[in-house]
Amino acid sequence: MKGNIEQTVSHILIFVIGMLAMMLYSSSKDSKELQAQETSITLDTTATRSKAVEIGRATIYNAVAAQCDHDPFTTADGSYIDTNKLKGGNLNWIALSQDLIDDSYKARLHKGLFKGQFQFGDSILVISKEWPSMSNVYIVHDVMNKRYRKAIDFLMPIETKNKFRLGRDFKLYKL
Repeated sequence: MKGNIEQTVSHILIFVIGMLAMMLYSSSKDSKELQAQETSITLDTTATRSKAVEIGRATIYNAVAAQCDHDPFTTADGSYIDTNKLKGGNLNWIALSQDLIDDSYKARLHKGLFKGQFQFGDSILVISKEWPSMSNVYIVHDVMNKRYRKAIDFLMPIETKNKFRLGRDFKLYKL
């Protein structure tokens, strides 16, 4: 029981640190001020987080048929994307590659896939030093095409215009 309490406290601490980092980033107006604030925040990666999953590909996608399927507003777990909430910044949703998703039903249908560490609905802390604006807590609601491995897709409003590649400097921590 003591281990469960410590783990719960650890998860709460991670969430609070993530929220503080997000508030510091959104309130700063100058990139030099932001860099100073970021260096003042220290995260203990070994004591307070689950094992990190390093990402090989991070991209941004929009809820449009060209990037999704014939029903781009319905995610893989059946959730509906409210575009007003998305535009307002109130949906922090991601899609993960099929190798990172844990879904026993889909694993029976797709050999070698859906045996990952994360389930639909999980809250995940995403950290990137290269893209600090993307460091935040996200919820897994969608899945990427089977050709991708160790990949994450950030759902963004259509105003973001193009799907673009962010890089490999991303680590995921299950909360």
